[in-house]
This record gives sequence, structure tokens and C-alpha cells, in this order.
Amino acid sequence: MRWPVVLSALCGVVVGWGVNGLWWRPGDAKAANDRWQEFALATGAIQAGPVGHDQDGIWVLDGKNGKLYASSISRLTGKVLAWAEVDLLREFGLANANDARFLMTTGQVGRGASVLFVAEVASGRLGVYSMSLAEGQNPGVIVRRHDLVAFRPSLAR
Repeated sequence: MRWPVVLSALCGVVVGWGVNGLWWRPGDAKAANDRWQEFALATGAIQAGPVGHDQDGIWVLDGKNGKLYASSISRLTGKVLAWAEVDLLREFGLANANDARFLMTTGQVGRGASVLFVAEVASGRLGVYSMSLAEGQNPGVIVRRHDLVAFRPSLAR
């Protein structure tokens, strides 16, 4: 009389795990975003050496001045590395920051590699950026733009 109860309970646990995704769990997105007024902050994985040596990069969007800043943390010192700067007004062809309306988020493109998506909604354009550690004597990061496309072609400048 006990075996059917135990077997039913075990089946319930197995089905519960399956429904909740504990067995076949997709890869977790390791990124975070936050915003305050005209400023936004996002993090995402950057490649920092051989596979398995990945770490987070930090993106800060200054919408008031149309600037994008990028950095990471030094594994040796635990300090923030030198900031790289991107002039988003120039990138998106905007005259001044008062006309700009930026959004940003990160997305994963491979194991330990993410990109930053920056949308400027007034012009209807989307930029895709990545960050990597700079090599050489001056520790810091390098920002690379991969693409800049119109997501609303009728409104793109």
C-alpha cells in the first residue's frame, strides 16, 4: 500500500522539476541594467583572455552629454580600469544631446561574450558595441562598434 504513494510522490517531484526548468535550464543571462533620469548603467560579460577567464564589463550611458563610457575591473588590483569613451552624438549623427533619446541593454552573443545594444529612438537607429581588454602597458578597455542600422527606416536621418 505504501509503494503507490511513494511512486506518486516521486512522479510529482519529477514533473515539478521539469515544469520549473530545473533539469533543462537554458543558460542564464548574466547582465543587469538600471536607469536614473538621463543616465543608464549596464553590465555584461567580456572576453578577458582564454575561454573561462571572462569577467563583467561596465557600460555607463550619459544621455545628457551623449556619451557612452566603458570599463571593467582589474583582476590584479580590484580597481576600475581606465574608462573608454564613445561620442554617441557623432556616432548617431545628432546635432545636440537635447534631441537624443537613448536606450541600452546587453545581450549575449557567445560563451562569455556580450554586446551592448544602444537605440536612439528619435532617429530610429540602433548601434551594436562590444568591449575587450586593452593589451599592453596601459590597462583599460577598447570599445568596438559592430553595426549601426535603422530600426525604423522611415524615420532614420
